[in-house]
Amino acid sequence: MLKVPFYKFSSISSSHYFSINAQEDSIIYFGTNIGLVAFYPYKKTNYQNKYNTFIRRIFLNDSLFFAGALLENKLDKRTSFDYENNNIIFEYSSAFYEDADKNLYRYRLIGEDTTWSEWNEYAKKEYTNLWEGKYVFEVQAKNIYENIGKTAKFNFKIKAPIYRTYVAYFIYIILLVLFIWLIVKVNIQRLIKQKDRLEKIVLERTEEIRMQKEEIEVQNENLQQQKEEITAQAEELLSKNEIIEKAYNNIKLLSEIGKEVTSNLEIKNIIKIVYDNVNTLMDASVFAIGIYNSEKNRIEFDGAIEKSKNLEFHYDDVNNKKQLSVICFDNQKEIIINNLLDEYQNYFDQEPKAIAGDIPNSLIYLPLINKETKIGVITIQSFKINAYNEYHLNILQNIATYTAIALENADAYRQINSQKNIIEMHSEAIRGSIRYAQTIQNAILPRKEKIDKYFENFIIFRPKDIVSGDFYWYSYIENYHFIADIDCTGHGVPGAFMSMIGNTLLNEIVNGKKIVNTADILTKLHQLIIVSLRQQESENNDGMDVCLCRLEKKDTYTEVFFTGAKRPLLVYKNGYSEVESIKGNRKSIGGTQKKLNQEEFVANQIIFETGGIIYLSSDGFTDQNNPERKKFGSQQLTDIIINNVNKTMPEQAFIYNKALEQWMNGEEQRDDISLIGIKI
Repeated sequence: MLKVPFYKFSSISSSHYFSINAQEDSIIYFGTNIGLVAFYPYKKTNYQNKYNTFIRRIFLNDSLFFAGALLENKLDKRTSFDYENNNIIFEYSSAFYEDADKNLYRYRLIGEDTTWSEWNEYAKKEYTNLWEGKYVFEVQAKNIYENIGKTAKFNFKIKAPIYRTYVAYFIYIILLVLFIWLIVKVNIQRLIKQKDRLEKIVLERTEEIRMQKEEIEVQNENLQQQKEEITAQAEELLSKNEIIEKAYNNIKLLSEIGKEVTSNLEIKNIIKIVYDNVNTLMDASVFAIGIYNSEKNRIEFDGAIEKSKNLEFHYDDVNNKKQLSVICFDNQKEIIINNLLDEYQNYFDQEPKAIAGDIPNSLIYLPLINKETKIGVITIQSFKINAYNEYHLNILQNIATYTAIALENADAYRQINSQKNIIEMHSEAIRGSIRYAQTIQNAILPRKEKIDKYFENFIIFRPKDIVSGDFYWYSYIENYHFIADIDCTGHGVPGAFMSMIGNTLLNEIVNGKKIVNTADILTKLHQLIIVSLRQQESENNDGMDVCLCRLEKKDTYTEVFFTGAKRPLLVYKNGYSEVESIKGNRKSIGGTQKKLNQEEFVANQIIFETGGIIYLSSDGFTDQNNPERKKFGSQQLTDIIINNVNKTMPEQAFIYNKALEQWMNGEEQRDDISLIGIKI
């Protein structure tokens, strides 16, 4: 009989069993390929048996220090390690051998960390660069029954490096004391020498001070004299400062006057503003501005003021050289007189006479000129003698400069307004003609009530200008309904002329010549446009893009024929979930299209058995851009149509108009827009 006391049943579960025999003593025997196994089901095992954990090997800097089975040691000289041996590796194991490979371990190093590590299966731990001090390495094992074995301990010490020993620190202190003593000694010697040098300097400075005292006494006398001179200069500077401050205030005021004058474009207002401001700076009992009228060759004074009252309009003839204003204007030089009765003889051999108002005693005349353009004269006059000096002349010269600019601006503004009025008159006349053209164009468009009689429909018609290059056309003949959406070259008046030609020719072709095939209709229209506009004799390539449909109601269905000139037809049939786009021909109506002239127009047949809707349009809707310059696009229009085909035709028209407005978001309409929906 073979007993295997340490086998667990699971360990032999993969063996082959030949026989099983249960004895009366409750022992069960198994015959296996590895021998006879006895199982004692009632024999109890003590899972709490104590067992040891051993430290097997210790390495110092990769050199083996200990090998064996260490449970605990005492700290002694042998376990006191030099600092260079501060890298230590511990290897350990357990004395529990049942499933020994499943034993777990944990460890800690007291002196570095008192916390136990997590349980793990590794039987090795390495510590590097340990600091000097006392340590206790502890390790525990845990078997498969969660029973923790006895703790193995290793006490050891890491010695401090020689430069961190007490002896080293003592030497450091000795050296520091010696260093401080040396510094003190050197400083004492330096201070002694400095003291001797300072005593010598004090003696020298005392002599210098004595000499300086004598010099200061002499200088005090000079300073007293200078003080008196400075006081006199200060009084002079104060006077000059008042003059400078006054000049600064005048410059500031002149700048404000200039801004106010040049910002006004009415001559009477300019004269009033200049007068009000001049009166704050000097005596201007009489003030006038004369403006040169080149057509009548005279200087005209309108709005002159004397003693705050307006004088009547008067003028000085430039051919009359015995007037101060004319002399000033001709010579472009200022005239300043402070006693008119005495100084008038310097200009004329007669006594002064007043053309308007009273005779003054003092006056200034200045020419008004801007960029070599003679504008007129400005004058201020006083009834006092010696009322004006160089200061007043300078101020008035500055004001004259601003006044000349303002008057020229006002004259330019007057001319611009005059031209604007002329342009507005012409524009209104043109707009009136265009509005009349709009009335004519609206008259040739088919009445919606005529189409409503046969079909539910909507028509979106939005000209870019007053009149449109887009138009729609309808006719009923021989049980056929014809509907077309035409986009002529250009928009506005040129486009409107083309639309009238197109409307006339379509009526002639269908209603007059009774041509009912849609392909033949566009072929004939193409030929007549070329002839009407003499396009083979000129470089004129104007024409039109056309979407033309012929509708005929049968007993059980509706037949539609479509022909397009560079325009598609959008078709929705009831019961379908998409809108079909049927392309037209690539060539347009009119123009000498060499590559496409041989292409024949095609009539596309569409049968509506259950009803539906057809949509005719120009390119204005899909080409309309938003503020980001992105076009509305055919796909977006198709998507909106398919989402709203079940709504009434007026509701659809409202939705499409609203979608277009939201897309434009205030952007200008770029082309004529037309979109027609016909419900079959």
